[in-house]
Amino acid sequence: MGTKLSVCALATAGGLTSGLSVLTLGLLANHWQIGMAWLTTLASVYVGFAPTFKGIMIGIGWGFLSGFISGLVIAVIYNFSLKVFCHHHGNAGK
Repeated sequence: MGTKLSVCALATAGGLTSGLSVLTLGLLANHWQIGMAWLTTLASVYVGFAPTFKGIMIGIGWGFLSGFISGLVIAVIYNFSLKVFCHHHGNAGK
């Protein structure tokens, strides 16, 4: 059987990656007005996200949460699929 994914590790990695991405977008928008269209789109989902210090902190929280949930769901579905659809019958036929 294949290797299971750590649900906690993938969820945390997804959260950190997403949170850092939102931080980067917020800083670019705050300092150089780069990515404003994307920020506006994301702010329509991440309530409170804006190119301000407070807005960026709120966005990081939302980003971490959504990335964490995505990583968790991916790991659970992967481990479920591995168990249900990819099991091997090691000594079958002997």
